[in-house]
Amino acid sequence: MSQIGREAGDLAEYWKYGLWLKDGRWDAQLLLQFVDTSTDAAPGAGALELKAQGQDPLGLLREIRRAIFQQRIGEKPEELLTLDGITVARSALDKGFDGRTLNVQGKPVSSAAFVAFAQRQLVLCTDDNYSCAT
Repeated sequence: MSQIGREAGDLAEYWKYGLWLKDGRWDAQLLLQFVDTSTDAAPGAGALELKAQGQDPLGLLREIRRAIFQQRIGEKPEELLTLDGITVARSALDKGFDGRTLNVQGKPVSSAAFVAFAQRQLVLCTDDNYSCAT
């Protein structure tokens, strides 16, 4: 979050566990929040939840994702992709079959839009809101 904040400067809105900004290059808005998922077994655990909307929200999410993965972090994060209210673990995309994969509830769903996002292709969906949790 700090790298994004350095680049956005005074053009973003900040609070203790998140930020909001409008990116002119992608003509999209980004909401980034830290979600505390810590338990007794995993103290300090958490997730970054990213939501984008606008003209090219997927382009903005790809850029932010690239910036996150350029950071040196202790362990590889699990990515959850949500499109049109359906959430799929990115790792499940490799295990798909017949154009379908399992969502986080274990139910088969079409994988086309998720695979397209992962492969940096244009995705056209009925909902203008996309989100990605890392």
